[in-house]
Amino acid sequence: MRYCLCFLLLLSALFHKKTTIFARMETSLMNLNKNKIFGYAALIMGLLGVAIIVLGILLYKEYIVGFGLVGAGFMAVAWTFNALRGRI
Repeated sequence: MRYCLCFLLLLSALFHKKTTIFARMETSLMNLNKNKIFGYAALIMGLLGVAIIVLGILLYKEYIVGFGLVGAGFMAVAWTFNALRGRI
């Protein structure tokens, strides 16, 4: 009987911590508004564009023009996302 009570107390403590962690995650996700989402998307797209250009320069020298154009396209989309912040 005593082991059963200890087990139930342990389960309730674990469940309580999970709910507080999920509640914190939910409140932190609710802090993202449209401008922050556009900012993060622009940052990710810009980093991907730079990474694609660097891949073309360092690894695939025979396809450097294609990698450069695709990377420049990613940078253009990132620039557009950055320009849209605060306007939508």
